[in-house]
Amino acid sequence: MKRNLSMFIFMFVVLAYCGVAFAQVSQVTARSEGYTLVANSAKFTFNGSVYTDKAGPIQYRWNRSDNANSTIRTLSASGPGWYQVEATTWSLGTKWSGQTFSITLEVLHPNNITSAPVSFSAP
Repeated sequence: MKRNLSMFIFMFVVLAYCGVAFAQVSQVTARSEGYTLVANSAKFTFNGSVYTDKAGPIQYRWNRSDNANSTIRTLSASGPGWYQVEATTWSLGTKWSGQTFSITLEVLHPNNITSAPVSFSAP
């Protein structure tokens, strides 16, 4: 009898855990806010948004075409909906004038999804 009760409790816990669905990020957008001239550099600013179906932590980073990616950051979603991520900047000096670059916003957790690249040219 004790064994049957233990098995029942074990199965209940397993089924309860399996029924818990984790949040999913289904959309990621990135956009350029343009640039400002600072001394001999153009400082570009980028913003992004993520859409999640549930509350929970969302880890993300900015990936640059020069491979100088941002650190992994975390935002806490309080429920389903759109959330703004922390903006990032990228400064390019005059030696990069006329060259094209790109940046993406990548969600790493709870699932992996990346925005379309935002392309821009240094003035």
